[in-house]
Amino acid sequence: MKQPLAYIHPDANIAPTVEIKPFTTIDKNVVIGEGTRIGSNVRIMEGARIGKNCHIFPGAVIGAIPQDLKFRGEETLAVIGDNTTIREFATVNRVTITRGKTMIGNNCLIMAYCHIAHDCILGNNIIMANTIQLAGVIFYILNAVVANVKLTQMPLASVNTNLIELEEIELNNEELYFVFFHDSNSELCEKMRFNIEKLIENNQEPLSFYAIDVSKNPGSFYEYNISGIPNILVFKGDKEIKRIMGIVSYKNLASTSAFMRNRER
Repeated sequence: MKQPLAYIHPDANIAPTVEIKPFTTIDKNVVIGEGTRIGSNVRIMEGARIGKNCHIFPGAVIGAIPQDLKFRGEETLAVIGDNTTIREFATVNRVTITRGKTMIGNNCLIMAYCHIAHDCILGNNIIMANTIQLAGVIFYILNAVVANVKLTQMPLASVNTNLIELEEIELNNEELYFVFFHDSNSELCEKMRFNIEKLIENNQEPLSFYAIDVSKNPGSFYEYNISGIPNILVFKGDKEIKRIMGIVSYKNLASTSAFMRNRER
């Protein structure tokens, strides 16, 4: 573990089998598990928790304070699970005091130049393609591949929404309908809502689209086993027939909804 050309704070808790390359800085209040490899020019900042057998590539920054004006210097965490790889120049920010911890699960691959902002929670077996930028929101995803969508160029939803907000789903035996699970505080969800509103407005046939805010109705999140938001569940009567998870382009959303309607006729 010893590396004379790296700075390691004496209060950092680093397993003896951790490999650290030159010119890396590791601050206090950091925990790094057995077998992890830290490349050169990495910055691991206060509040970072890195699991076993991870690989952090050169230039990555783990545990920087959140880019959030509500942050007041609280002691918060950025947690990375076991067997996860963080590629070159990726950044993972600590959480704000309101959420608990920014977290990346086990067996994940976060490719080069990705940004995971405060309050993001990623499950296990996530692959994030190069340059993906996650905003400062809760974003639960499990066993997913996150493609390169230019989220910053996607507009937000309008104030006057076409979506009907529900507190719970009332299943029936005939209708095909779509339920959009979202968090009203999530910019990612609002960008997805824009595509849904556009689809409703442009569609020649009426679409049964509803929304449930999981921040206000957390029970629905668990009742329907929602593994990530934004997420659309498609029902035919009382049976779930499809899930559409994450940010989906308007074109893909329109083609998927048309396919589902034609298939269920």
